Amino acid sequence: MKKKFNKAALVVSTFALAMGMLTACGKEEESTTTEAVQENTTEAKNDDEETTEAASEASAEGDTIEATLWTINYDSSVWSYDEEEDYSDSDTSSSIELAIPGDDDKNLVSVEVKASVTTPYDFRDKLYDREFDEYEYAENGAYDRTDIGGAEFISKESTYWGSDCIYYMSRIENANETIYINVVGDIENAAVSELLDGISFNITDIGNEDGPWYWEGEPINVGDLSASIGSYTIDGHQLVMDEPLITHDTFDFRIATTGDKVYILDKDEIFVYDYDGNELTYDTTYDLDDEYAEMQVTPDGTLMISAFMNPLIEWKDGEIITSYEDSDIKYVSMHPSGTWGVSWFTSSDCKKVEVSGDGNYTLSDLNFPEVNTIAHINVTDNYIFVCGSPAEGDGGHTIFVYDLNGSYVRSLTADTESIGLGSCTFVAESSNGFYAMDGNMRTVPYWDASGSYIGRLEDSDLFGTSYPWFCGSCMLDADTLLTVMTEERPDKSADEAVVFTIKGF
Repeated sequence: MKKKFNKAALVVSTFALAMGMLTACGKEEESTTTEAVQENTTEAKNDDEETTEAASEASAEGDTIEATLWTINYDSSVWSYDEEEDYSDSDTSSSIELAIPGDDDKNLVSVEVKASVTTPYDFRDKLYDREFDEYEYAENGAYDRTDIGGAEFISKESTYWGSDCIYYMSRIENANETIYINVVGDIENAAVSELLDGISFNITDIGNEDGPWYWEGEPINVGDLSASIGSYTIDGHQLVMDEPLITHDTFDFRIATTGDKVYILDKDEIFVYDYDGNELTYDTTYDLDDEYAEMQVTPDGTLMISAFMNPLIEWKDGEIITSYEDSDIKYVSMHPSGTWGVSWFTSSDCKKVEVSGDGNYTLSDLNFPEVNTIAHINVTDNYIFVCGSPAEGDGGHTIFVYDLNGSYVRSLTADTESIGLGSCTFVAESSNGFYAMDGNMRTVPYWDASGSYIGRLEDSDLFGTSYPWFCGSCMLDADTLLTVMTEERPDKSADEAVVFTIKGF
């Protein structure tokens, strides 16, 4: 880092010295001395004016930090930073956080400046996260633009951990550069605008052209694939959507189906599709009041939707029918009957939730002592599958199988191979045994009815994908699994939520 400190020269007036000479001199010398004093005083005044002007210029210039991608002039008597903690610089990234210290070790305001030579995808994610419409931004030039240091920014006022903030964002395509400025705290402080005026970005046109936006890119369509595991041939089929479901999330989708409808939950939205046995046709979207994380369907088509810190709700045809508000009800995995489920979080101490459909419910203890930390639970007609880490030993991720009363039956592991289980998001039961969707490993492992490990299929073998996350699954029928996953398009124009069926085991 380079710092330039500009200090005014000191001027010493001779006026006091001249006055001392008057006392020692006679009357005859007084006139000459007075002239000398007047002359020296005039010179001193002129020197003082020059010094004041120089000091003013120095104050205006302030201290300077020169980085690869920007230069910042600032007043070090106002702003401060720790060179080791708050500043970094390389050929492709320059960042700093300057702050005005306040009381109690808290900053009155801070300004973070980060410029990076990088792909456009983080910038596009932030457009979405900060509720800018990507199409309107890119195609129609929407949103006010502010010039800071030679770059054009859009901005949004928000809050950050309870403090006011302003986010400034800029994407400079021809330079393949993204710039963020985050102002947090006293955003109206006059020193902030002065600091922003002192920023100059070093922008080099390299002729870069960003990749396509989501409306310009090619939707995922892998068709049908088959793969062998043991003596079984497993078929994977993509249910192509007439309108691709674009996402900036990775983990949050859940899926359920009843009749000819498929429901996809994405936090506070439910997307509804018509299902004809082969493809999905978009029907409508419903907004929920809060964000939810789990969803199953009851035999009468009611969706049971739950989340940690939110009530369990019964939802149908766009309306909440019943809400169960109890702090002991967290994530709920329902039995296919729709009359009861398992409320769980991370601890092995869970609750059985029995619902009557009229708003009444009962809770009872349901513990899984073999488990240390729970990652997922789902319930089938015959079993409760608890995915997580074991209470004893150094074993990795394991599927613990319990009967419907909560009694331990067996464990499912992949210990015959060097790669074990990662994080299973669903376990299916079939007449031939069990299989799981391992989101972390991007594989589908299989076990026979006795729990003996058969092997696993890679996502590329069964779905033609490259690095998906298996978000949520449900049984379409006794022999077919329906699953939703997120996958980046080959042309990188977007991430999509894509739906597949799996059958053959």
